[in-house]
Amino acid sequence: RSSCPGAESKKTKPTNGSTGSTNKRRIKNSTRIQRDTRLSFDEDAVPKIMSWLDTRAEHTELGETWAVGRPALVFLFYGYGPDLQGRSIDAFNRFLSVLPQGTPLYFLGKNARSYKRVTTASERRIRADLEKSFYTFTTDGEFRIGEFSYEARLGKTSQPDLYGDHLFMAVPATWGEPPHNERVYELFRSFATDFPFWGGICTYGFDMVWGREFEQSAMHVGFRLARRYRAVLPRSRSHEEEILYPYHHAPRKKRLPAAGWLTFLGAELLANVGGRSALEVALDGKGTMETIRDGLLVRTGPIPPLCDANRPDPADEAYIRMSRAIRNVRLERWGFSSLILSWGGIERDEADQWLHRFDE
Repeated sequence: RSSCPGAESKKTKPTNGSTGSTNKRRIKNSTRIQRDTRLSFDEDAVPKIMSWLDTRAEHTELGETWAVGRPALVFLFYGYGPDLQGRSIDAFNRFLSVLPQGTPLYFLGKNARSYKRVTTASERRIRADLEKSFYTFTTDGEFRIGEFSYEARLGKTSQPDLYGDHLFMAVPATWGEPPHNERVYELFRSFATDFPFWGGICTYGFDMVWGREFEQSAMHVGFRLARRYRAVLPRSRSHEEEILYPYHHAPRKKRLPAAGWLTFLGAELLANVGGRSALEVALDGKGTMETIRDGLLVRTGPIPPLCDANRPDPADEAYIRMSRAIRNVRLERWGFSSLILSWGGIERDEADQWLHRFDE
């Protein structure tokens, strides 16, 4: 999965990727992210930036610099490929319905060397091919990370006997705050209700463009951000492969990467955590629950938590309780070590320790 801009790429001005957004959780210290690799949470071991929302991962190549990673509010859903056949277009349309009017869209498809603008003609080709091929979309060109992104493999893929079974979507991190938070909840609920996914989460995360060299520039930035803001999910596409591995190679029980602000547990996941009654006891009245199909949607508060290691907040308790309650169906380790070991000096054991950061 290697993609790098070719000589034909248009020249772009270096960018800091900063959008300048206000947020009540703003941090006043303004220094660069530290490269300390300890998984501790003292003042010297965590990122010190103006605002967590301003964090950007950058990649420089051939004299050009792109912002290739940024905080976002992310959706991750997982299903079983045969159940999702014929649903690719429905899911893509739902993503398009989220975009503000007039937002440009760029795609990276088979053998592409840079993100290209979606046109009327290319959209027709994409829709005809979406069921059997992988595409990734963002709202900025070249290899710059946009405010919105979408990746999905749903249904039958072009490889024989291989099914696609996951969806990733990112919207602006500021949508976690009112008035957008309720719209985000309804959007997540609609995916859990209308598609046969067996599980999913919505949480603050770190979005990044497609391409191994760009991911290697972005993953360690997202991970260091997550060491302080412990409800922010750092992204490694290999952890998605680790979750999907049971269906492609060997039987293993279904898992989620972490708890979310919103967590959907299908019937099997719900049974493996002891059912609704066990979750009610574990959450002790914190958060809300709603039955969706044969599963349960759990919301840990009105807005997504950050779980700032430096500034504990009583509002984080529901998320922490939820994380502990679903330990039996959480990912225990990250994916393939070839990517993990490229996380800017972060070791495999250290990365795996993050997955258990709230466990007692």
